[in-house]
Amino acid sequence: MARAPSPLDVVEAAYQAAASDDDWTLGLLTATRGLFERRSLGRAVFVVDARVTPPDLYSSIERFRGLSKEGAVPIASASDALDIYRALPAQVQDRIFFSTNVAAHASDELVATGRLGVVRLEDNPVWRASWPATVRDAFGLFAHGGTRSTCVLSVGLPEGVRVPPQELRVWGRVAAHLAAGLRLRSDAPHPDRAAAVLDREGRLVELREPHARARVTEAVARRRHARKRSVRPDEALDVWQGLHDGRWSVVDHIDTDGKAFVLAVRNTPGRDVPIAMTDRQRAAVSLASLGYSDKQIAYALGLSAGGVAMLLHRARLALGATTRAELIRRFKRALLRGG
Repeated sequence: MARAPSPLDVVEAAYQAAASDDDWTLGLLTATRGLFERRSLGRAVFVVDARVTPPDLYSSIERFRGLSKEGAVPIASASDALDIYRALPAQVQDRIFFSTNVAAHASDELVATGRLGVVRLEDNPVWRASWPATVRDAFGLFAHGGTRSTCVLSVGLPEGVRVPPQELRVWGRVAAHLAAGLRLRSDAPHPDRAAAVLDREGRLVELREPHARARVTEAVARRRHARKRSVRPDEALDVWQGLHDGRWSVVDHIDTDGKAFVLAVRNTPGRDVPIAMTDRQRAAVSLASLGYSDKQIAYALGLSAGGVAMLLHRARLALGATTRAELIRRFKRALLRGG
């Protein structure tokens, strides 16, 4: 009997940064094979990229790539989907690129909250672009690699299939890892650019950022603990956070001679936005601009909620912003300047 899919399978697949687009999306599909058992009507993974253009903050769809699918129902081709997404209203595109990472049912996100101004799920343009009418709902991960790239991993469902709230919390954390993996793909990790290189046992081989020693070795140890078969997925994801100390992702690397290493690489959200902040402040504000709560930001960055509050406070002081909303507005204006 095949093993039931685990949220950790998706995490592992997300961090395959050296894989091609097709192999990466296929890995994510494989990691969810068997989810909902026979009730699944199909699965899809796709990535949407955009540019952000003045004078408005709305995104303009630039690429729809890496579409993979499995199941009994047809899903739009990548070229068709790109045409559909480009035709979406500006407000809908803005929602795609400035919204919280979630693990949720489409019927909850797109109907109950009315976020896109629709009444029925089948009237939502994003939904129509993704699934045929035979699919009545979907469970999915909505992951932002930053503020200009979004990955969606979606499982089509018939009506009446629900994920319990405690499982939603676990999958929500998986979405943070999917976002971190998506960012890594923009600049594939390499030993020459890593803050630290370690062997598979967590022993340092090379250290380029001396202040990272304690944090990086701790991160590798936490990840090794999370991978033990005896650890439940919810416990594993408590210790295996999206980033470590708001700076580094820890990923496996196979050298050209076949030798395995572990790399600690810089992977902060919003790092390319030209604004007068530290990297960690920029990361926190980047996630705040997507609607993250302080608790969600803390998990994604591997920090405490108090540490996140302090970062946002100092970012406000740096920019002379008096409120969180004003801080986010200024960040988005800087995104336009750099976009």
